[in-house]
Formats: sequence, structure tokens, C-alpha cells
Amino acid sequence: MATEMKIKTSTFFFLFGLAVSLSKAQLLACSCSKPLDAPGDMSKVDVVFVGQVIKGELKDRALEKGSYLSRDFELKVRETLKGKLESTVHIATGLGDNDCGFDFILGNDYLVYAYGSPQLETNMCAGTKKFYPLGKKEVEQLKRNGK
Repeated sequence: MATEMKIKTSTFFFLFGLAVSLSKAQLLACSCSKPLDAPGDMSKVDVVFVGQVIKGELKDRALEKGSYLSRDFELKVRETLKGKLESTVHIATGLGDNDCGFDFILGNDYLVYAYGSPQLETNMCAGTKKFYPLGKKEVEQLKRNGK
């Protein structure tokens, strides 16, 4: 009887701990109101372009109440769909997960939806995506629809 009570108690605490862990993970995770593969909304950003990542670095950004770390990527602009851009641009994004930072990979091409001036920024919720295959299809659709 005592062993059965210990098993029930252990099971209860295990399940309780699991539930708390899962709820914390949901609170800390980035949540977008749309699927990450959904088309971006050009009306909500300042620039849209196709670019290749040529450099990336960690940056310490100053705020009124301290600072935070972000990642800064340099991209070679291959095609501009909205806005005016130089041949290379710098894009800031978070570290990932709870701050919704986008995971750019050096050498890869992306369809980028970015906002901000003078510092351009993007995140997982803006519509930015790998160019192959989703981004390429989206660019073709944007061109068919007149951007």
C-alpha cells in the first residue's frame, strides 16, 4: 500500500513538472499569428529583396534601459522587390526562439521582408524565408501580381 502511494505521488509530481516545463517552453517560444511558410505582407515592411548572406556577427545593441544581443548579417542584394537598396545591406535580427530571430546561414539565398530605418531588421514573423524553394515561388507570384 505504501509503495502504491509512492508510485502515485511520484507520477503526480512527474506529470506536474512536465506540464510546468511545457507551459514555460510555450511562453518562451516565438509565436507568429501565421505559419512561417505563409507569404509575407509587403504592406507591413519597408523593403523586400532577394539576397545572399555574405557575413554575420553578434552585436551588442544599446537601449534606454541597458543593452541586448542581436545578430547582424550582411547580404548581397540580388533583386529588389520593394524599396531602394544598395548592392549590400545589413539586417539585424534576434538570437532566435523567444525573440523570433531569423536563422540566416552564410552563403544561402533568402527572400527578405525587412523594416526599420536606418537599421533594417527582420524576424521569423515578417515573412523572410529561404529562397529555395518557397521564396522563389513567392517572388514569381509577387511579380505576377504586380508586386
